[in-house]
Amino acid sequence: MRARNLFSLPENEQAPYLELWAELLQTKPHWKTLAEVREQAEPYYAEVARRLVDRLRAHPFTQGVGDIEPVFMSVMPYYFNDPPLDREYLLNRARAGRAYLEAGFTSSTLIAKYLILIEEWSRIFAGLFDRERGRVKSYV
Repeated sequence: MRARNLFSLPENEQAPYLELWAELLQTKPHWKTLAEVREQAEPYYAEVARRLVDRLRAHPFTQGVGDIEPVFMSVMPYYFNDPPLDREYLLNRARAGRAYLEAGFTSSTLIAKYLILIEEWSRIFAGLFDRERGRVKSYV
C-alpha cells in the first residue's frame, strides 16, 4: 500500500493504514508501556499541560499560538493508552489536530510542541522511574 492521505482512504482501509504506520514507527510496544504507567502519569497531566503552554507563550517562535491547554488535556489520555487503531481513534486525533491548526500551529511549532512534551514527560518520569528494576517506582 502506497503512503497516502489517511482521510482520502475509504473507511474500510483506514484502520489497516494506521496499523501499517504503527508497524513502521514501532509504536505499539511503547503504547503498551505508557498504558502501564497511566495511573502514575494522570496526576501530572495538568502540570505538563501548564508547563507546555507557559513555554510556548514565552518563546518568540510560538508566542502567537492560541491556548491549547484544553485541547492538550483532552488528548492526554491517548498518550497513555494502548489505543485500538479504529475509526473512533482516527476521528478523535483528527479533532485534536484540527484544534491545534485553529490555534495557529504550523508544522514547525507542532514539532516543537512534541519535543517539549517529550522533555517534560522525561523530567516527570525521571522522578518516578526506578532505573535498576526497569519499572515505575510505585509498581515495584
